[in-house]
Amino acid sequence: ASSAVPAAPRVNATELREWLADMALAAARVVSVRLHGSVVEVAGSSAGKALLSDMLEQLPPRESAFIADELSHSAFHYAIHYYSSSVVTMLIQRCPEEPSTQRLMERIIAGDLAHLCIHKFGNTVASAILARGIPRLQGQIVGCLTRNAQRFSRHRVASQLVEQALQRVELPEQAALVAAVMGTRSTLGKLSCHCFGMHVVRGLLRLPWVCDEVRASLEAQENRLRRDRYASQLLGFEAPSAPASSRARFGAVQPEQDQEPEKEPGAPAPA
Repeated sequence: ASSAVPAAPRVNATELREWLADMALAAARVVSVRLHGSVVEVAGSSAGKALLSDMLEQLPPRESAFIADELSHSAFHYAIHYYSSSVVTMLIQRCPEEPSTQRLMERIIAGDLAHLCIHKFGNTVASAILARGIPRLQGQIVGCLTRNAQRFSRHRVASQLVEQALQRVELPEQAALVAAVMGTRSTLGKLSCHCFGMHVVRGLLRLPWVCDEVRASLEAQENRLRRDRYASQLLGFEAPSAPASSRARFGAVQPEQDQEPEKEPGAPAPA
């Protein structure tokens, strides 16, 4: 018996999807005309954030450039705002090469960069710049983290940024950040015992050219670190093997020296 020939489909799903996409793009272009001059007004609300996000998904980068231009007038404010920060992040992720987005990033970086790194919402913007911005702006973020590496490594949100920055091996500023985070053997041990700092130390262990030094430092303090709930997780962490040629990039962890115990800022000097 001959096999039945399947009937031709009554609906071409591919054509319908293309038609639907064309309709969505056309609608987005109509809405963009209404939005010109009103981006700042709508960016500060939940519905406005959703609308601008939809526009960025539908419009080509050049046609959505007006959103970045209008947010640039108070770039830092919108980078740390509850609603508009997600719009700024999406602009950087989707349109990083657009001149309007680059101007937006420039003005954000020109603000209080340390506050941006520790801010609950601004931190996501800084992370997007670190991932998609031009090297000069990425280097400025890494430099800011380096200047106060121990504080940022222990911060709830900034520690995530430090961990991300440690992996940016192509940036010249990364070497200084690694050195600042590693510090002395005692510093590295204390950081390993911190609930957020342990993730930064794990980031160090992922770097082939410093993992041997970091592991040696942890193993030298194993008796103490083994009793800590956070540091004990690092002792069994499998780090990548380091090529011999790369191990000389950084020196070993600085040996412990006789120092006065760390004091809180503003604490009175010992009698």
